[in-house]
Amino acid sequence: MAGLLGQASPTPDFYQRLLDTVIDHTPLASGELEALADARAKAVIAELVEHQHFDARRITQGAAEPATPAGDTRVAIRLDLQLE
Repeated sequence: MAGLLGQASPTPDFYQRLLDTVIDHTPLASGELEALADARAKAVIAELVEHQHFDARRITQGAAEPATPAGDTRVAIRLDLQLE
């Protein structure tokens, strides 16, 4: 198996089709993306406060909002940071 690492697959389209199938057949539960956004915001705030020494009283977490799709294979991620 180790001899295969770093080598291109002879059938890369198979893996793309497999990924597409998994995505199509794995529904997201209601609120799952919002929960992910909330967890991400909390992690960013924790990093700013605990490791970057920002004043926690000056940081507020806003509501999660949908991002505009990128229109290609990239994932659209929107992150707004405001420090008061």
